[in-house]
Amino acid sequence: MSIKLPPFGKYLDKLHEAGIETGSARGFWGGVNQNGGLVVTSWIDANDGNGRFYLWRPPTNHGGLKAAWELGNIRPGVEVSVILLRQRGNVALCNGPRSVAEAALLPDKWLVMQMVTDQKWQALMEPKPFLEITVYSPSSDGNKIHDVTIQVVHGYRKQKFELNFTSPLDRSEVSKAALAEFRKIAERLSDMTQNIDNYIVDTSPGHVQVDGMRDVLKFGTLARNIVRDEFQIFAVAAKWIAKNQLELDFHYPKRGAAA
Repeated sequence: MSIKLPPFGKYLDKLHEAGIETGSARGFWGGVNQNGGLVVTSWIDANDGNGRFYLWRPPTNHGGLKAAWELGNIRPGVEVSVILLRQRGNVALCNGPRSVAEAALLPDKWLVMQMVTDQKWQALMEPKPFLEITVYSPSSDGNKIHDVTIQVVHGYRKQKFELNFTSPLDRSEVSKAALAEFRKIAERLSDMTQNIDNYIVDTSPGHVQVDGMRDVLKFGTLARNIVRDEFQIFAVAAKWIAKNQLELDFHYPKRGAAA
């Protein structure tokens, strides 16, 4: 995944494009637009290097954004429109006030993934996740599909699951069946969040065993606290996909074939 930036321009113009009604950008860090949608901002350098950007609670209620925070409307799983800001000058992040030089409204909505309490920012967001099929196995007669590998993509991160169908399916049935199975997985993941330490593999601290399945999630770190956080974020992504994604395209190779 790569973030494609649209052209930068005047900050006030980008607020208007996002649906924020104001005659001046002064004091605005986003807001609630005419349709009730949440518009947030982040500095272009306010990211973790892995596709996630930082969110701050605004100090004033310009545009209604502070009230949205206070009401709990900024929370994991919520979609937001994002305006990225470039500063005028060269003030280090979190090292003093900045002024906006220009801004870009990202074309797609993003998802709030985690609330943060131990940093100078208060939340993390990333592009909306999606589910895809990466490979499949044909049945013995070659006319139906026996199993598939599905993959959750959120930010720069990916997690895979192997799905074996009870009986081989016609190609036209695979998308619906794979989504139905993934929704069950998303429920398992949500249930696991309350007792995640029970599922971290002791012999491989960076791995999490999915409850009732053979699949193991790999988070690329041995730090249990980071694994906990990453799993919580992944569970949010899975829950959003289960609720919002309606189909899977059939553009993937046979198992063992070149992509």
